[in-house]
Amino acid sequence: MASNNLLTRLRNFRALFLSSLLFCSHFAFSQGAWDIDYLPIDSVSSKDIGKEFRLDLKTNNPIKQFNSIRARLSMFDTGFIYINDTSVELRENWKIYVDHGVCSEQFLVSVKEISPGIKLYLGNSVIKDITIDSIFLLSDLEFRKKELVIEKRTEAIGIKKNSLSGLLYRRE
Repeated sequence: MASNNLLTRLRNFRALFLSSLLFCSHFAFSQGAWDIDYLPIDSVSSKDIGKEFRLDLKTNNPIKQFNSIRARLSMFDTGFIYINDTSVELRENWKIYVDHGVCSEQFLVSVKEISPGIKLYLGNSVIKDITIDSIFLLSDLEFRKKELVIEKRTEAIGIKKNSLSGLLYRRE
């Protein structure tokens, strides 16, 4: 009788343990990451100098109001930046998924190849100076052939404020 009682208790404990484990693992696997925040271009000020951002090009969509970052990043706009006094056309390459969006996965990519088979990827940019109509940045550039990184370097770039909708940054 005592052994049946102990056996029943062990089965109940095992069932409770497995149920708890299943319940907790559901939350562990279903939680997405979202570390992107947004600064509209008209809110950029001298206090942002030295901070790291990703560029959100001005949208060609006539919709003026967006109620979420996900909605803002649902379009893939193009625009021009200047690298060493050379104009380069870039396209947004946002990677926003159903349950996550990570700032480090957001890039601008050159529309045309910089050289045969090689495209330019612009990632993090640190604001160095702000004028009435432009922002000057020190930006991380990658030159890729398909997904293979051929070269990485940091370059000074400039962009007109009216070419941007805003700036993405990593939420702490």
